[in-house]
Amino acid sequence: MEPAKLDERADGLYLHFNYHTQIDPEIVFAVLSRLSLRSF
Repeated sequence: MEPAKLDERADGLYLHFNYHTQIDPEIVFAVLSRLSLRSF
């Protein structure tokens, strides 16, 4: 994802979750737990 398309605000980066979070929160947690974020 291009940094220009990230939802950055003064207090941090906002993540948006789709309907998968409501249907199967465990799978979303598994994906996010493997995610590696780093600052620019």
